[in-house]
Amino acid sequence: MADFRAILEHHPPLLLFLVIGLGYLFGQIRVRGFGFGVAGVLFAGLAFGAWQPAGAAPLTLPREVQEVGLILFVYAVGLSSGPGFFSALRQRGLRCNAAVVIALLLGAAAALAGGLLLGLSPGLIGGVFC
Repeated sequence: MADFRAILEHHPPLLLFLVIGLGYLFGQIRVRGFGFGVAGVLFAGLAFGAWQPAGAAPLTLPREVQEVGLILFVYAVGLSSGPGFFSALRQRGLRCNAAVVIALLLGAAAALAGGLLLGLSPGLIGGVFC
């Protein structure tokens, strides 16, 4: 297993395509109608990133590849969930989104009021809200 890990450390493109391939396969698995879809690639990347024996260097890709991968992941998630989001918005979504906005505003107001009453800093108030 150490030899396989050493190969992945020295060949980042192999690591990249292995994570993508295994993540794609993981995303295709469905259990009772639930599947990870494109998020399977994210979980495969997290698993490979966590695979670090004691004293070993972490498996990493060049920074540029990481940035492009993140951009493509966000794009793929938006592409796959976009149609469902807009159809839900047309059917019953306006009322649900209004309720969410109201809940967020009430939460922000409560955090702000509580923070001001307790004399908290603006950064801490923002952290309490989040």
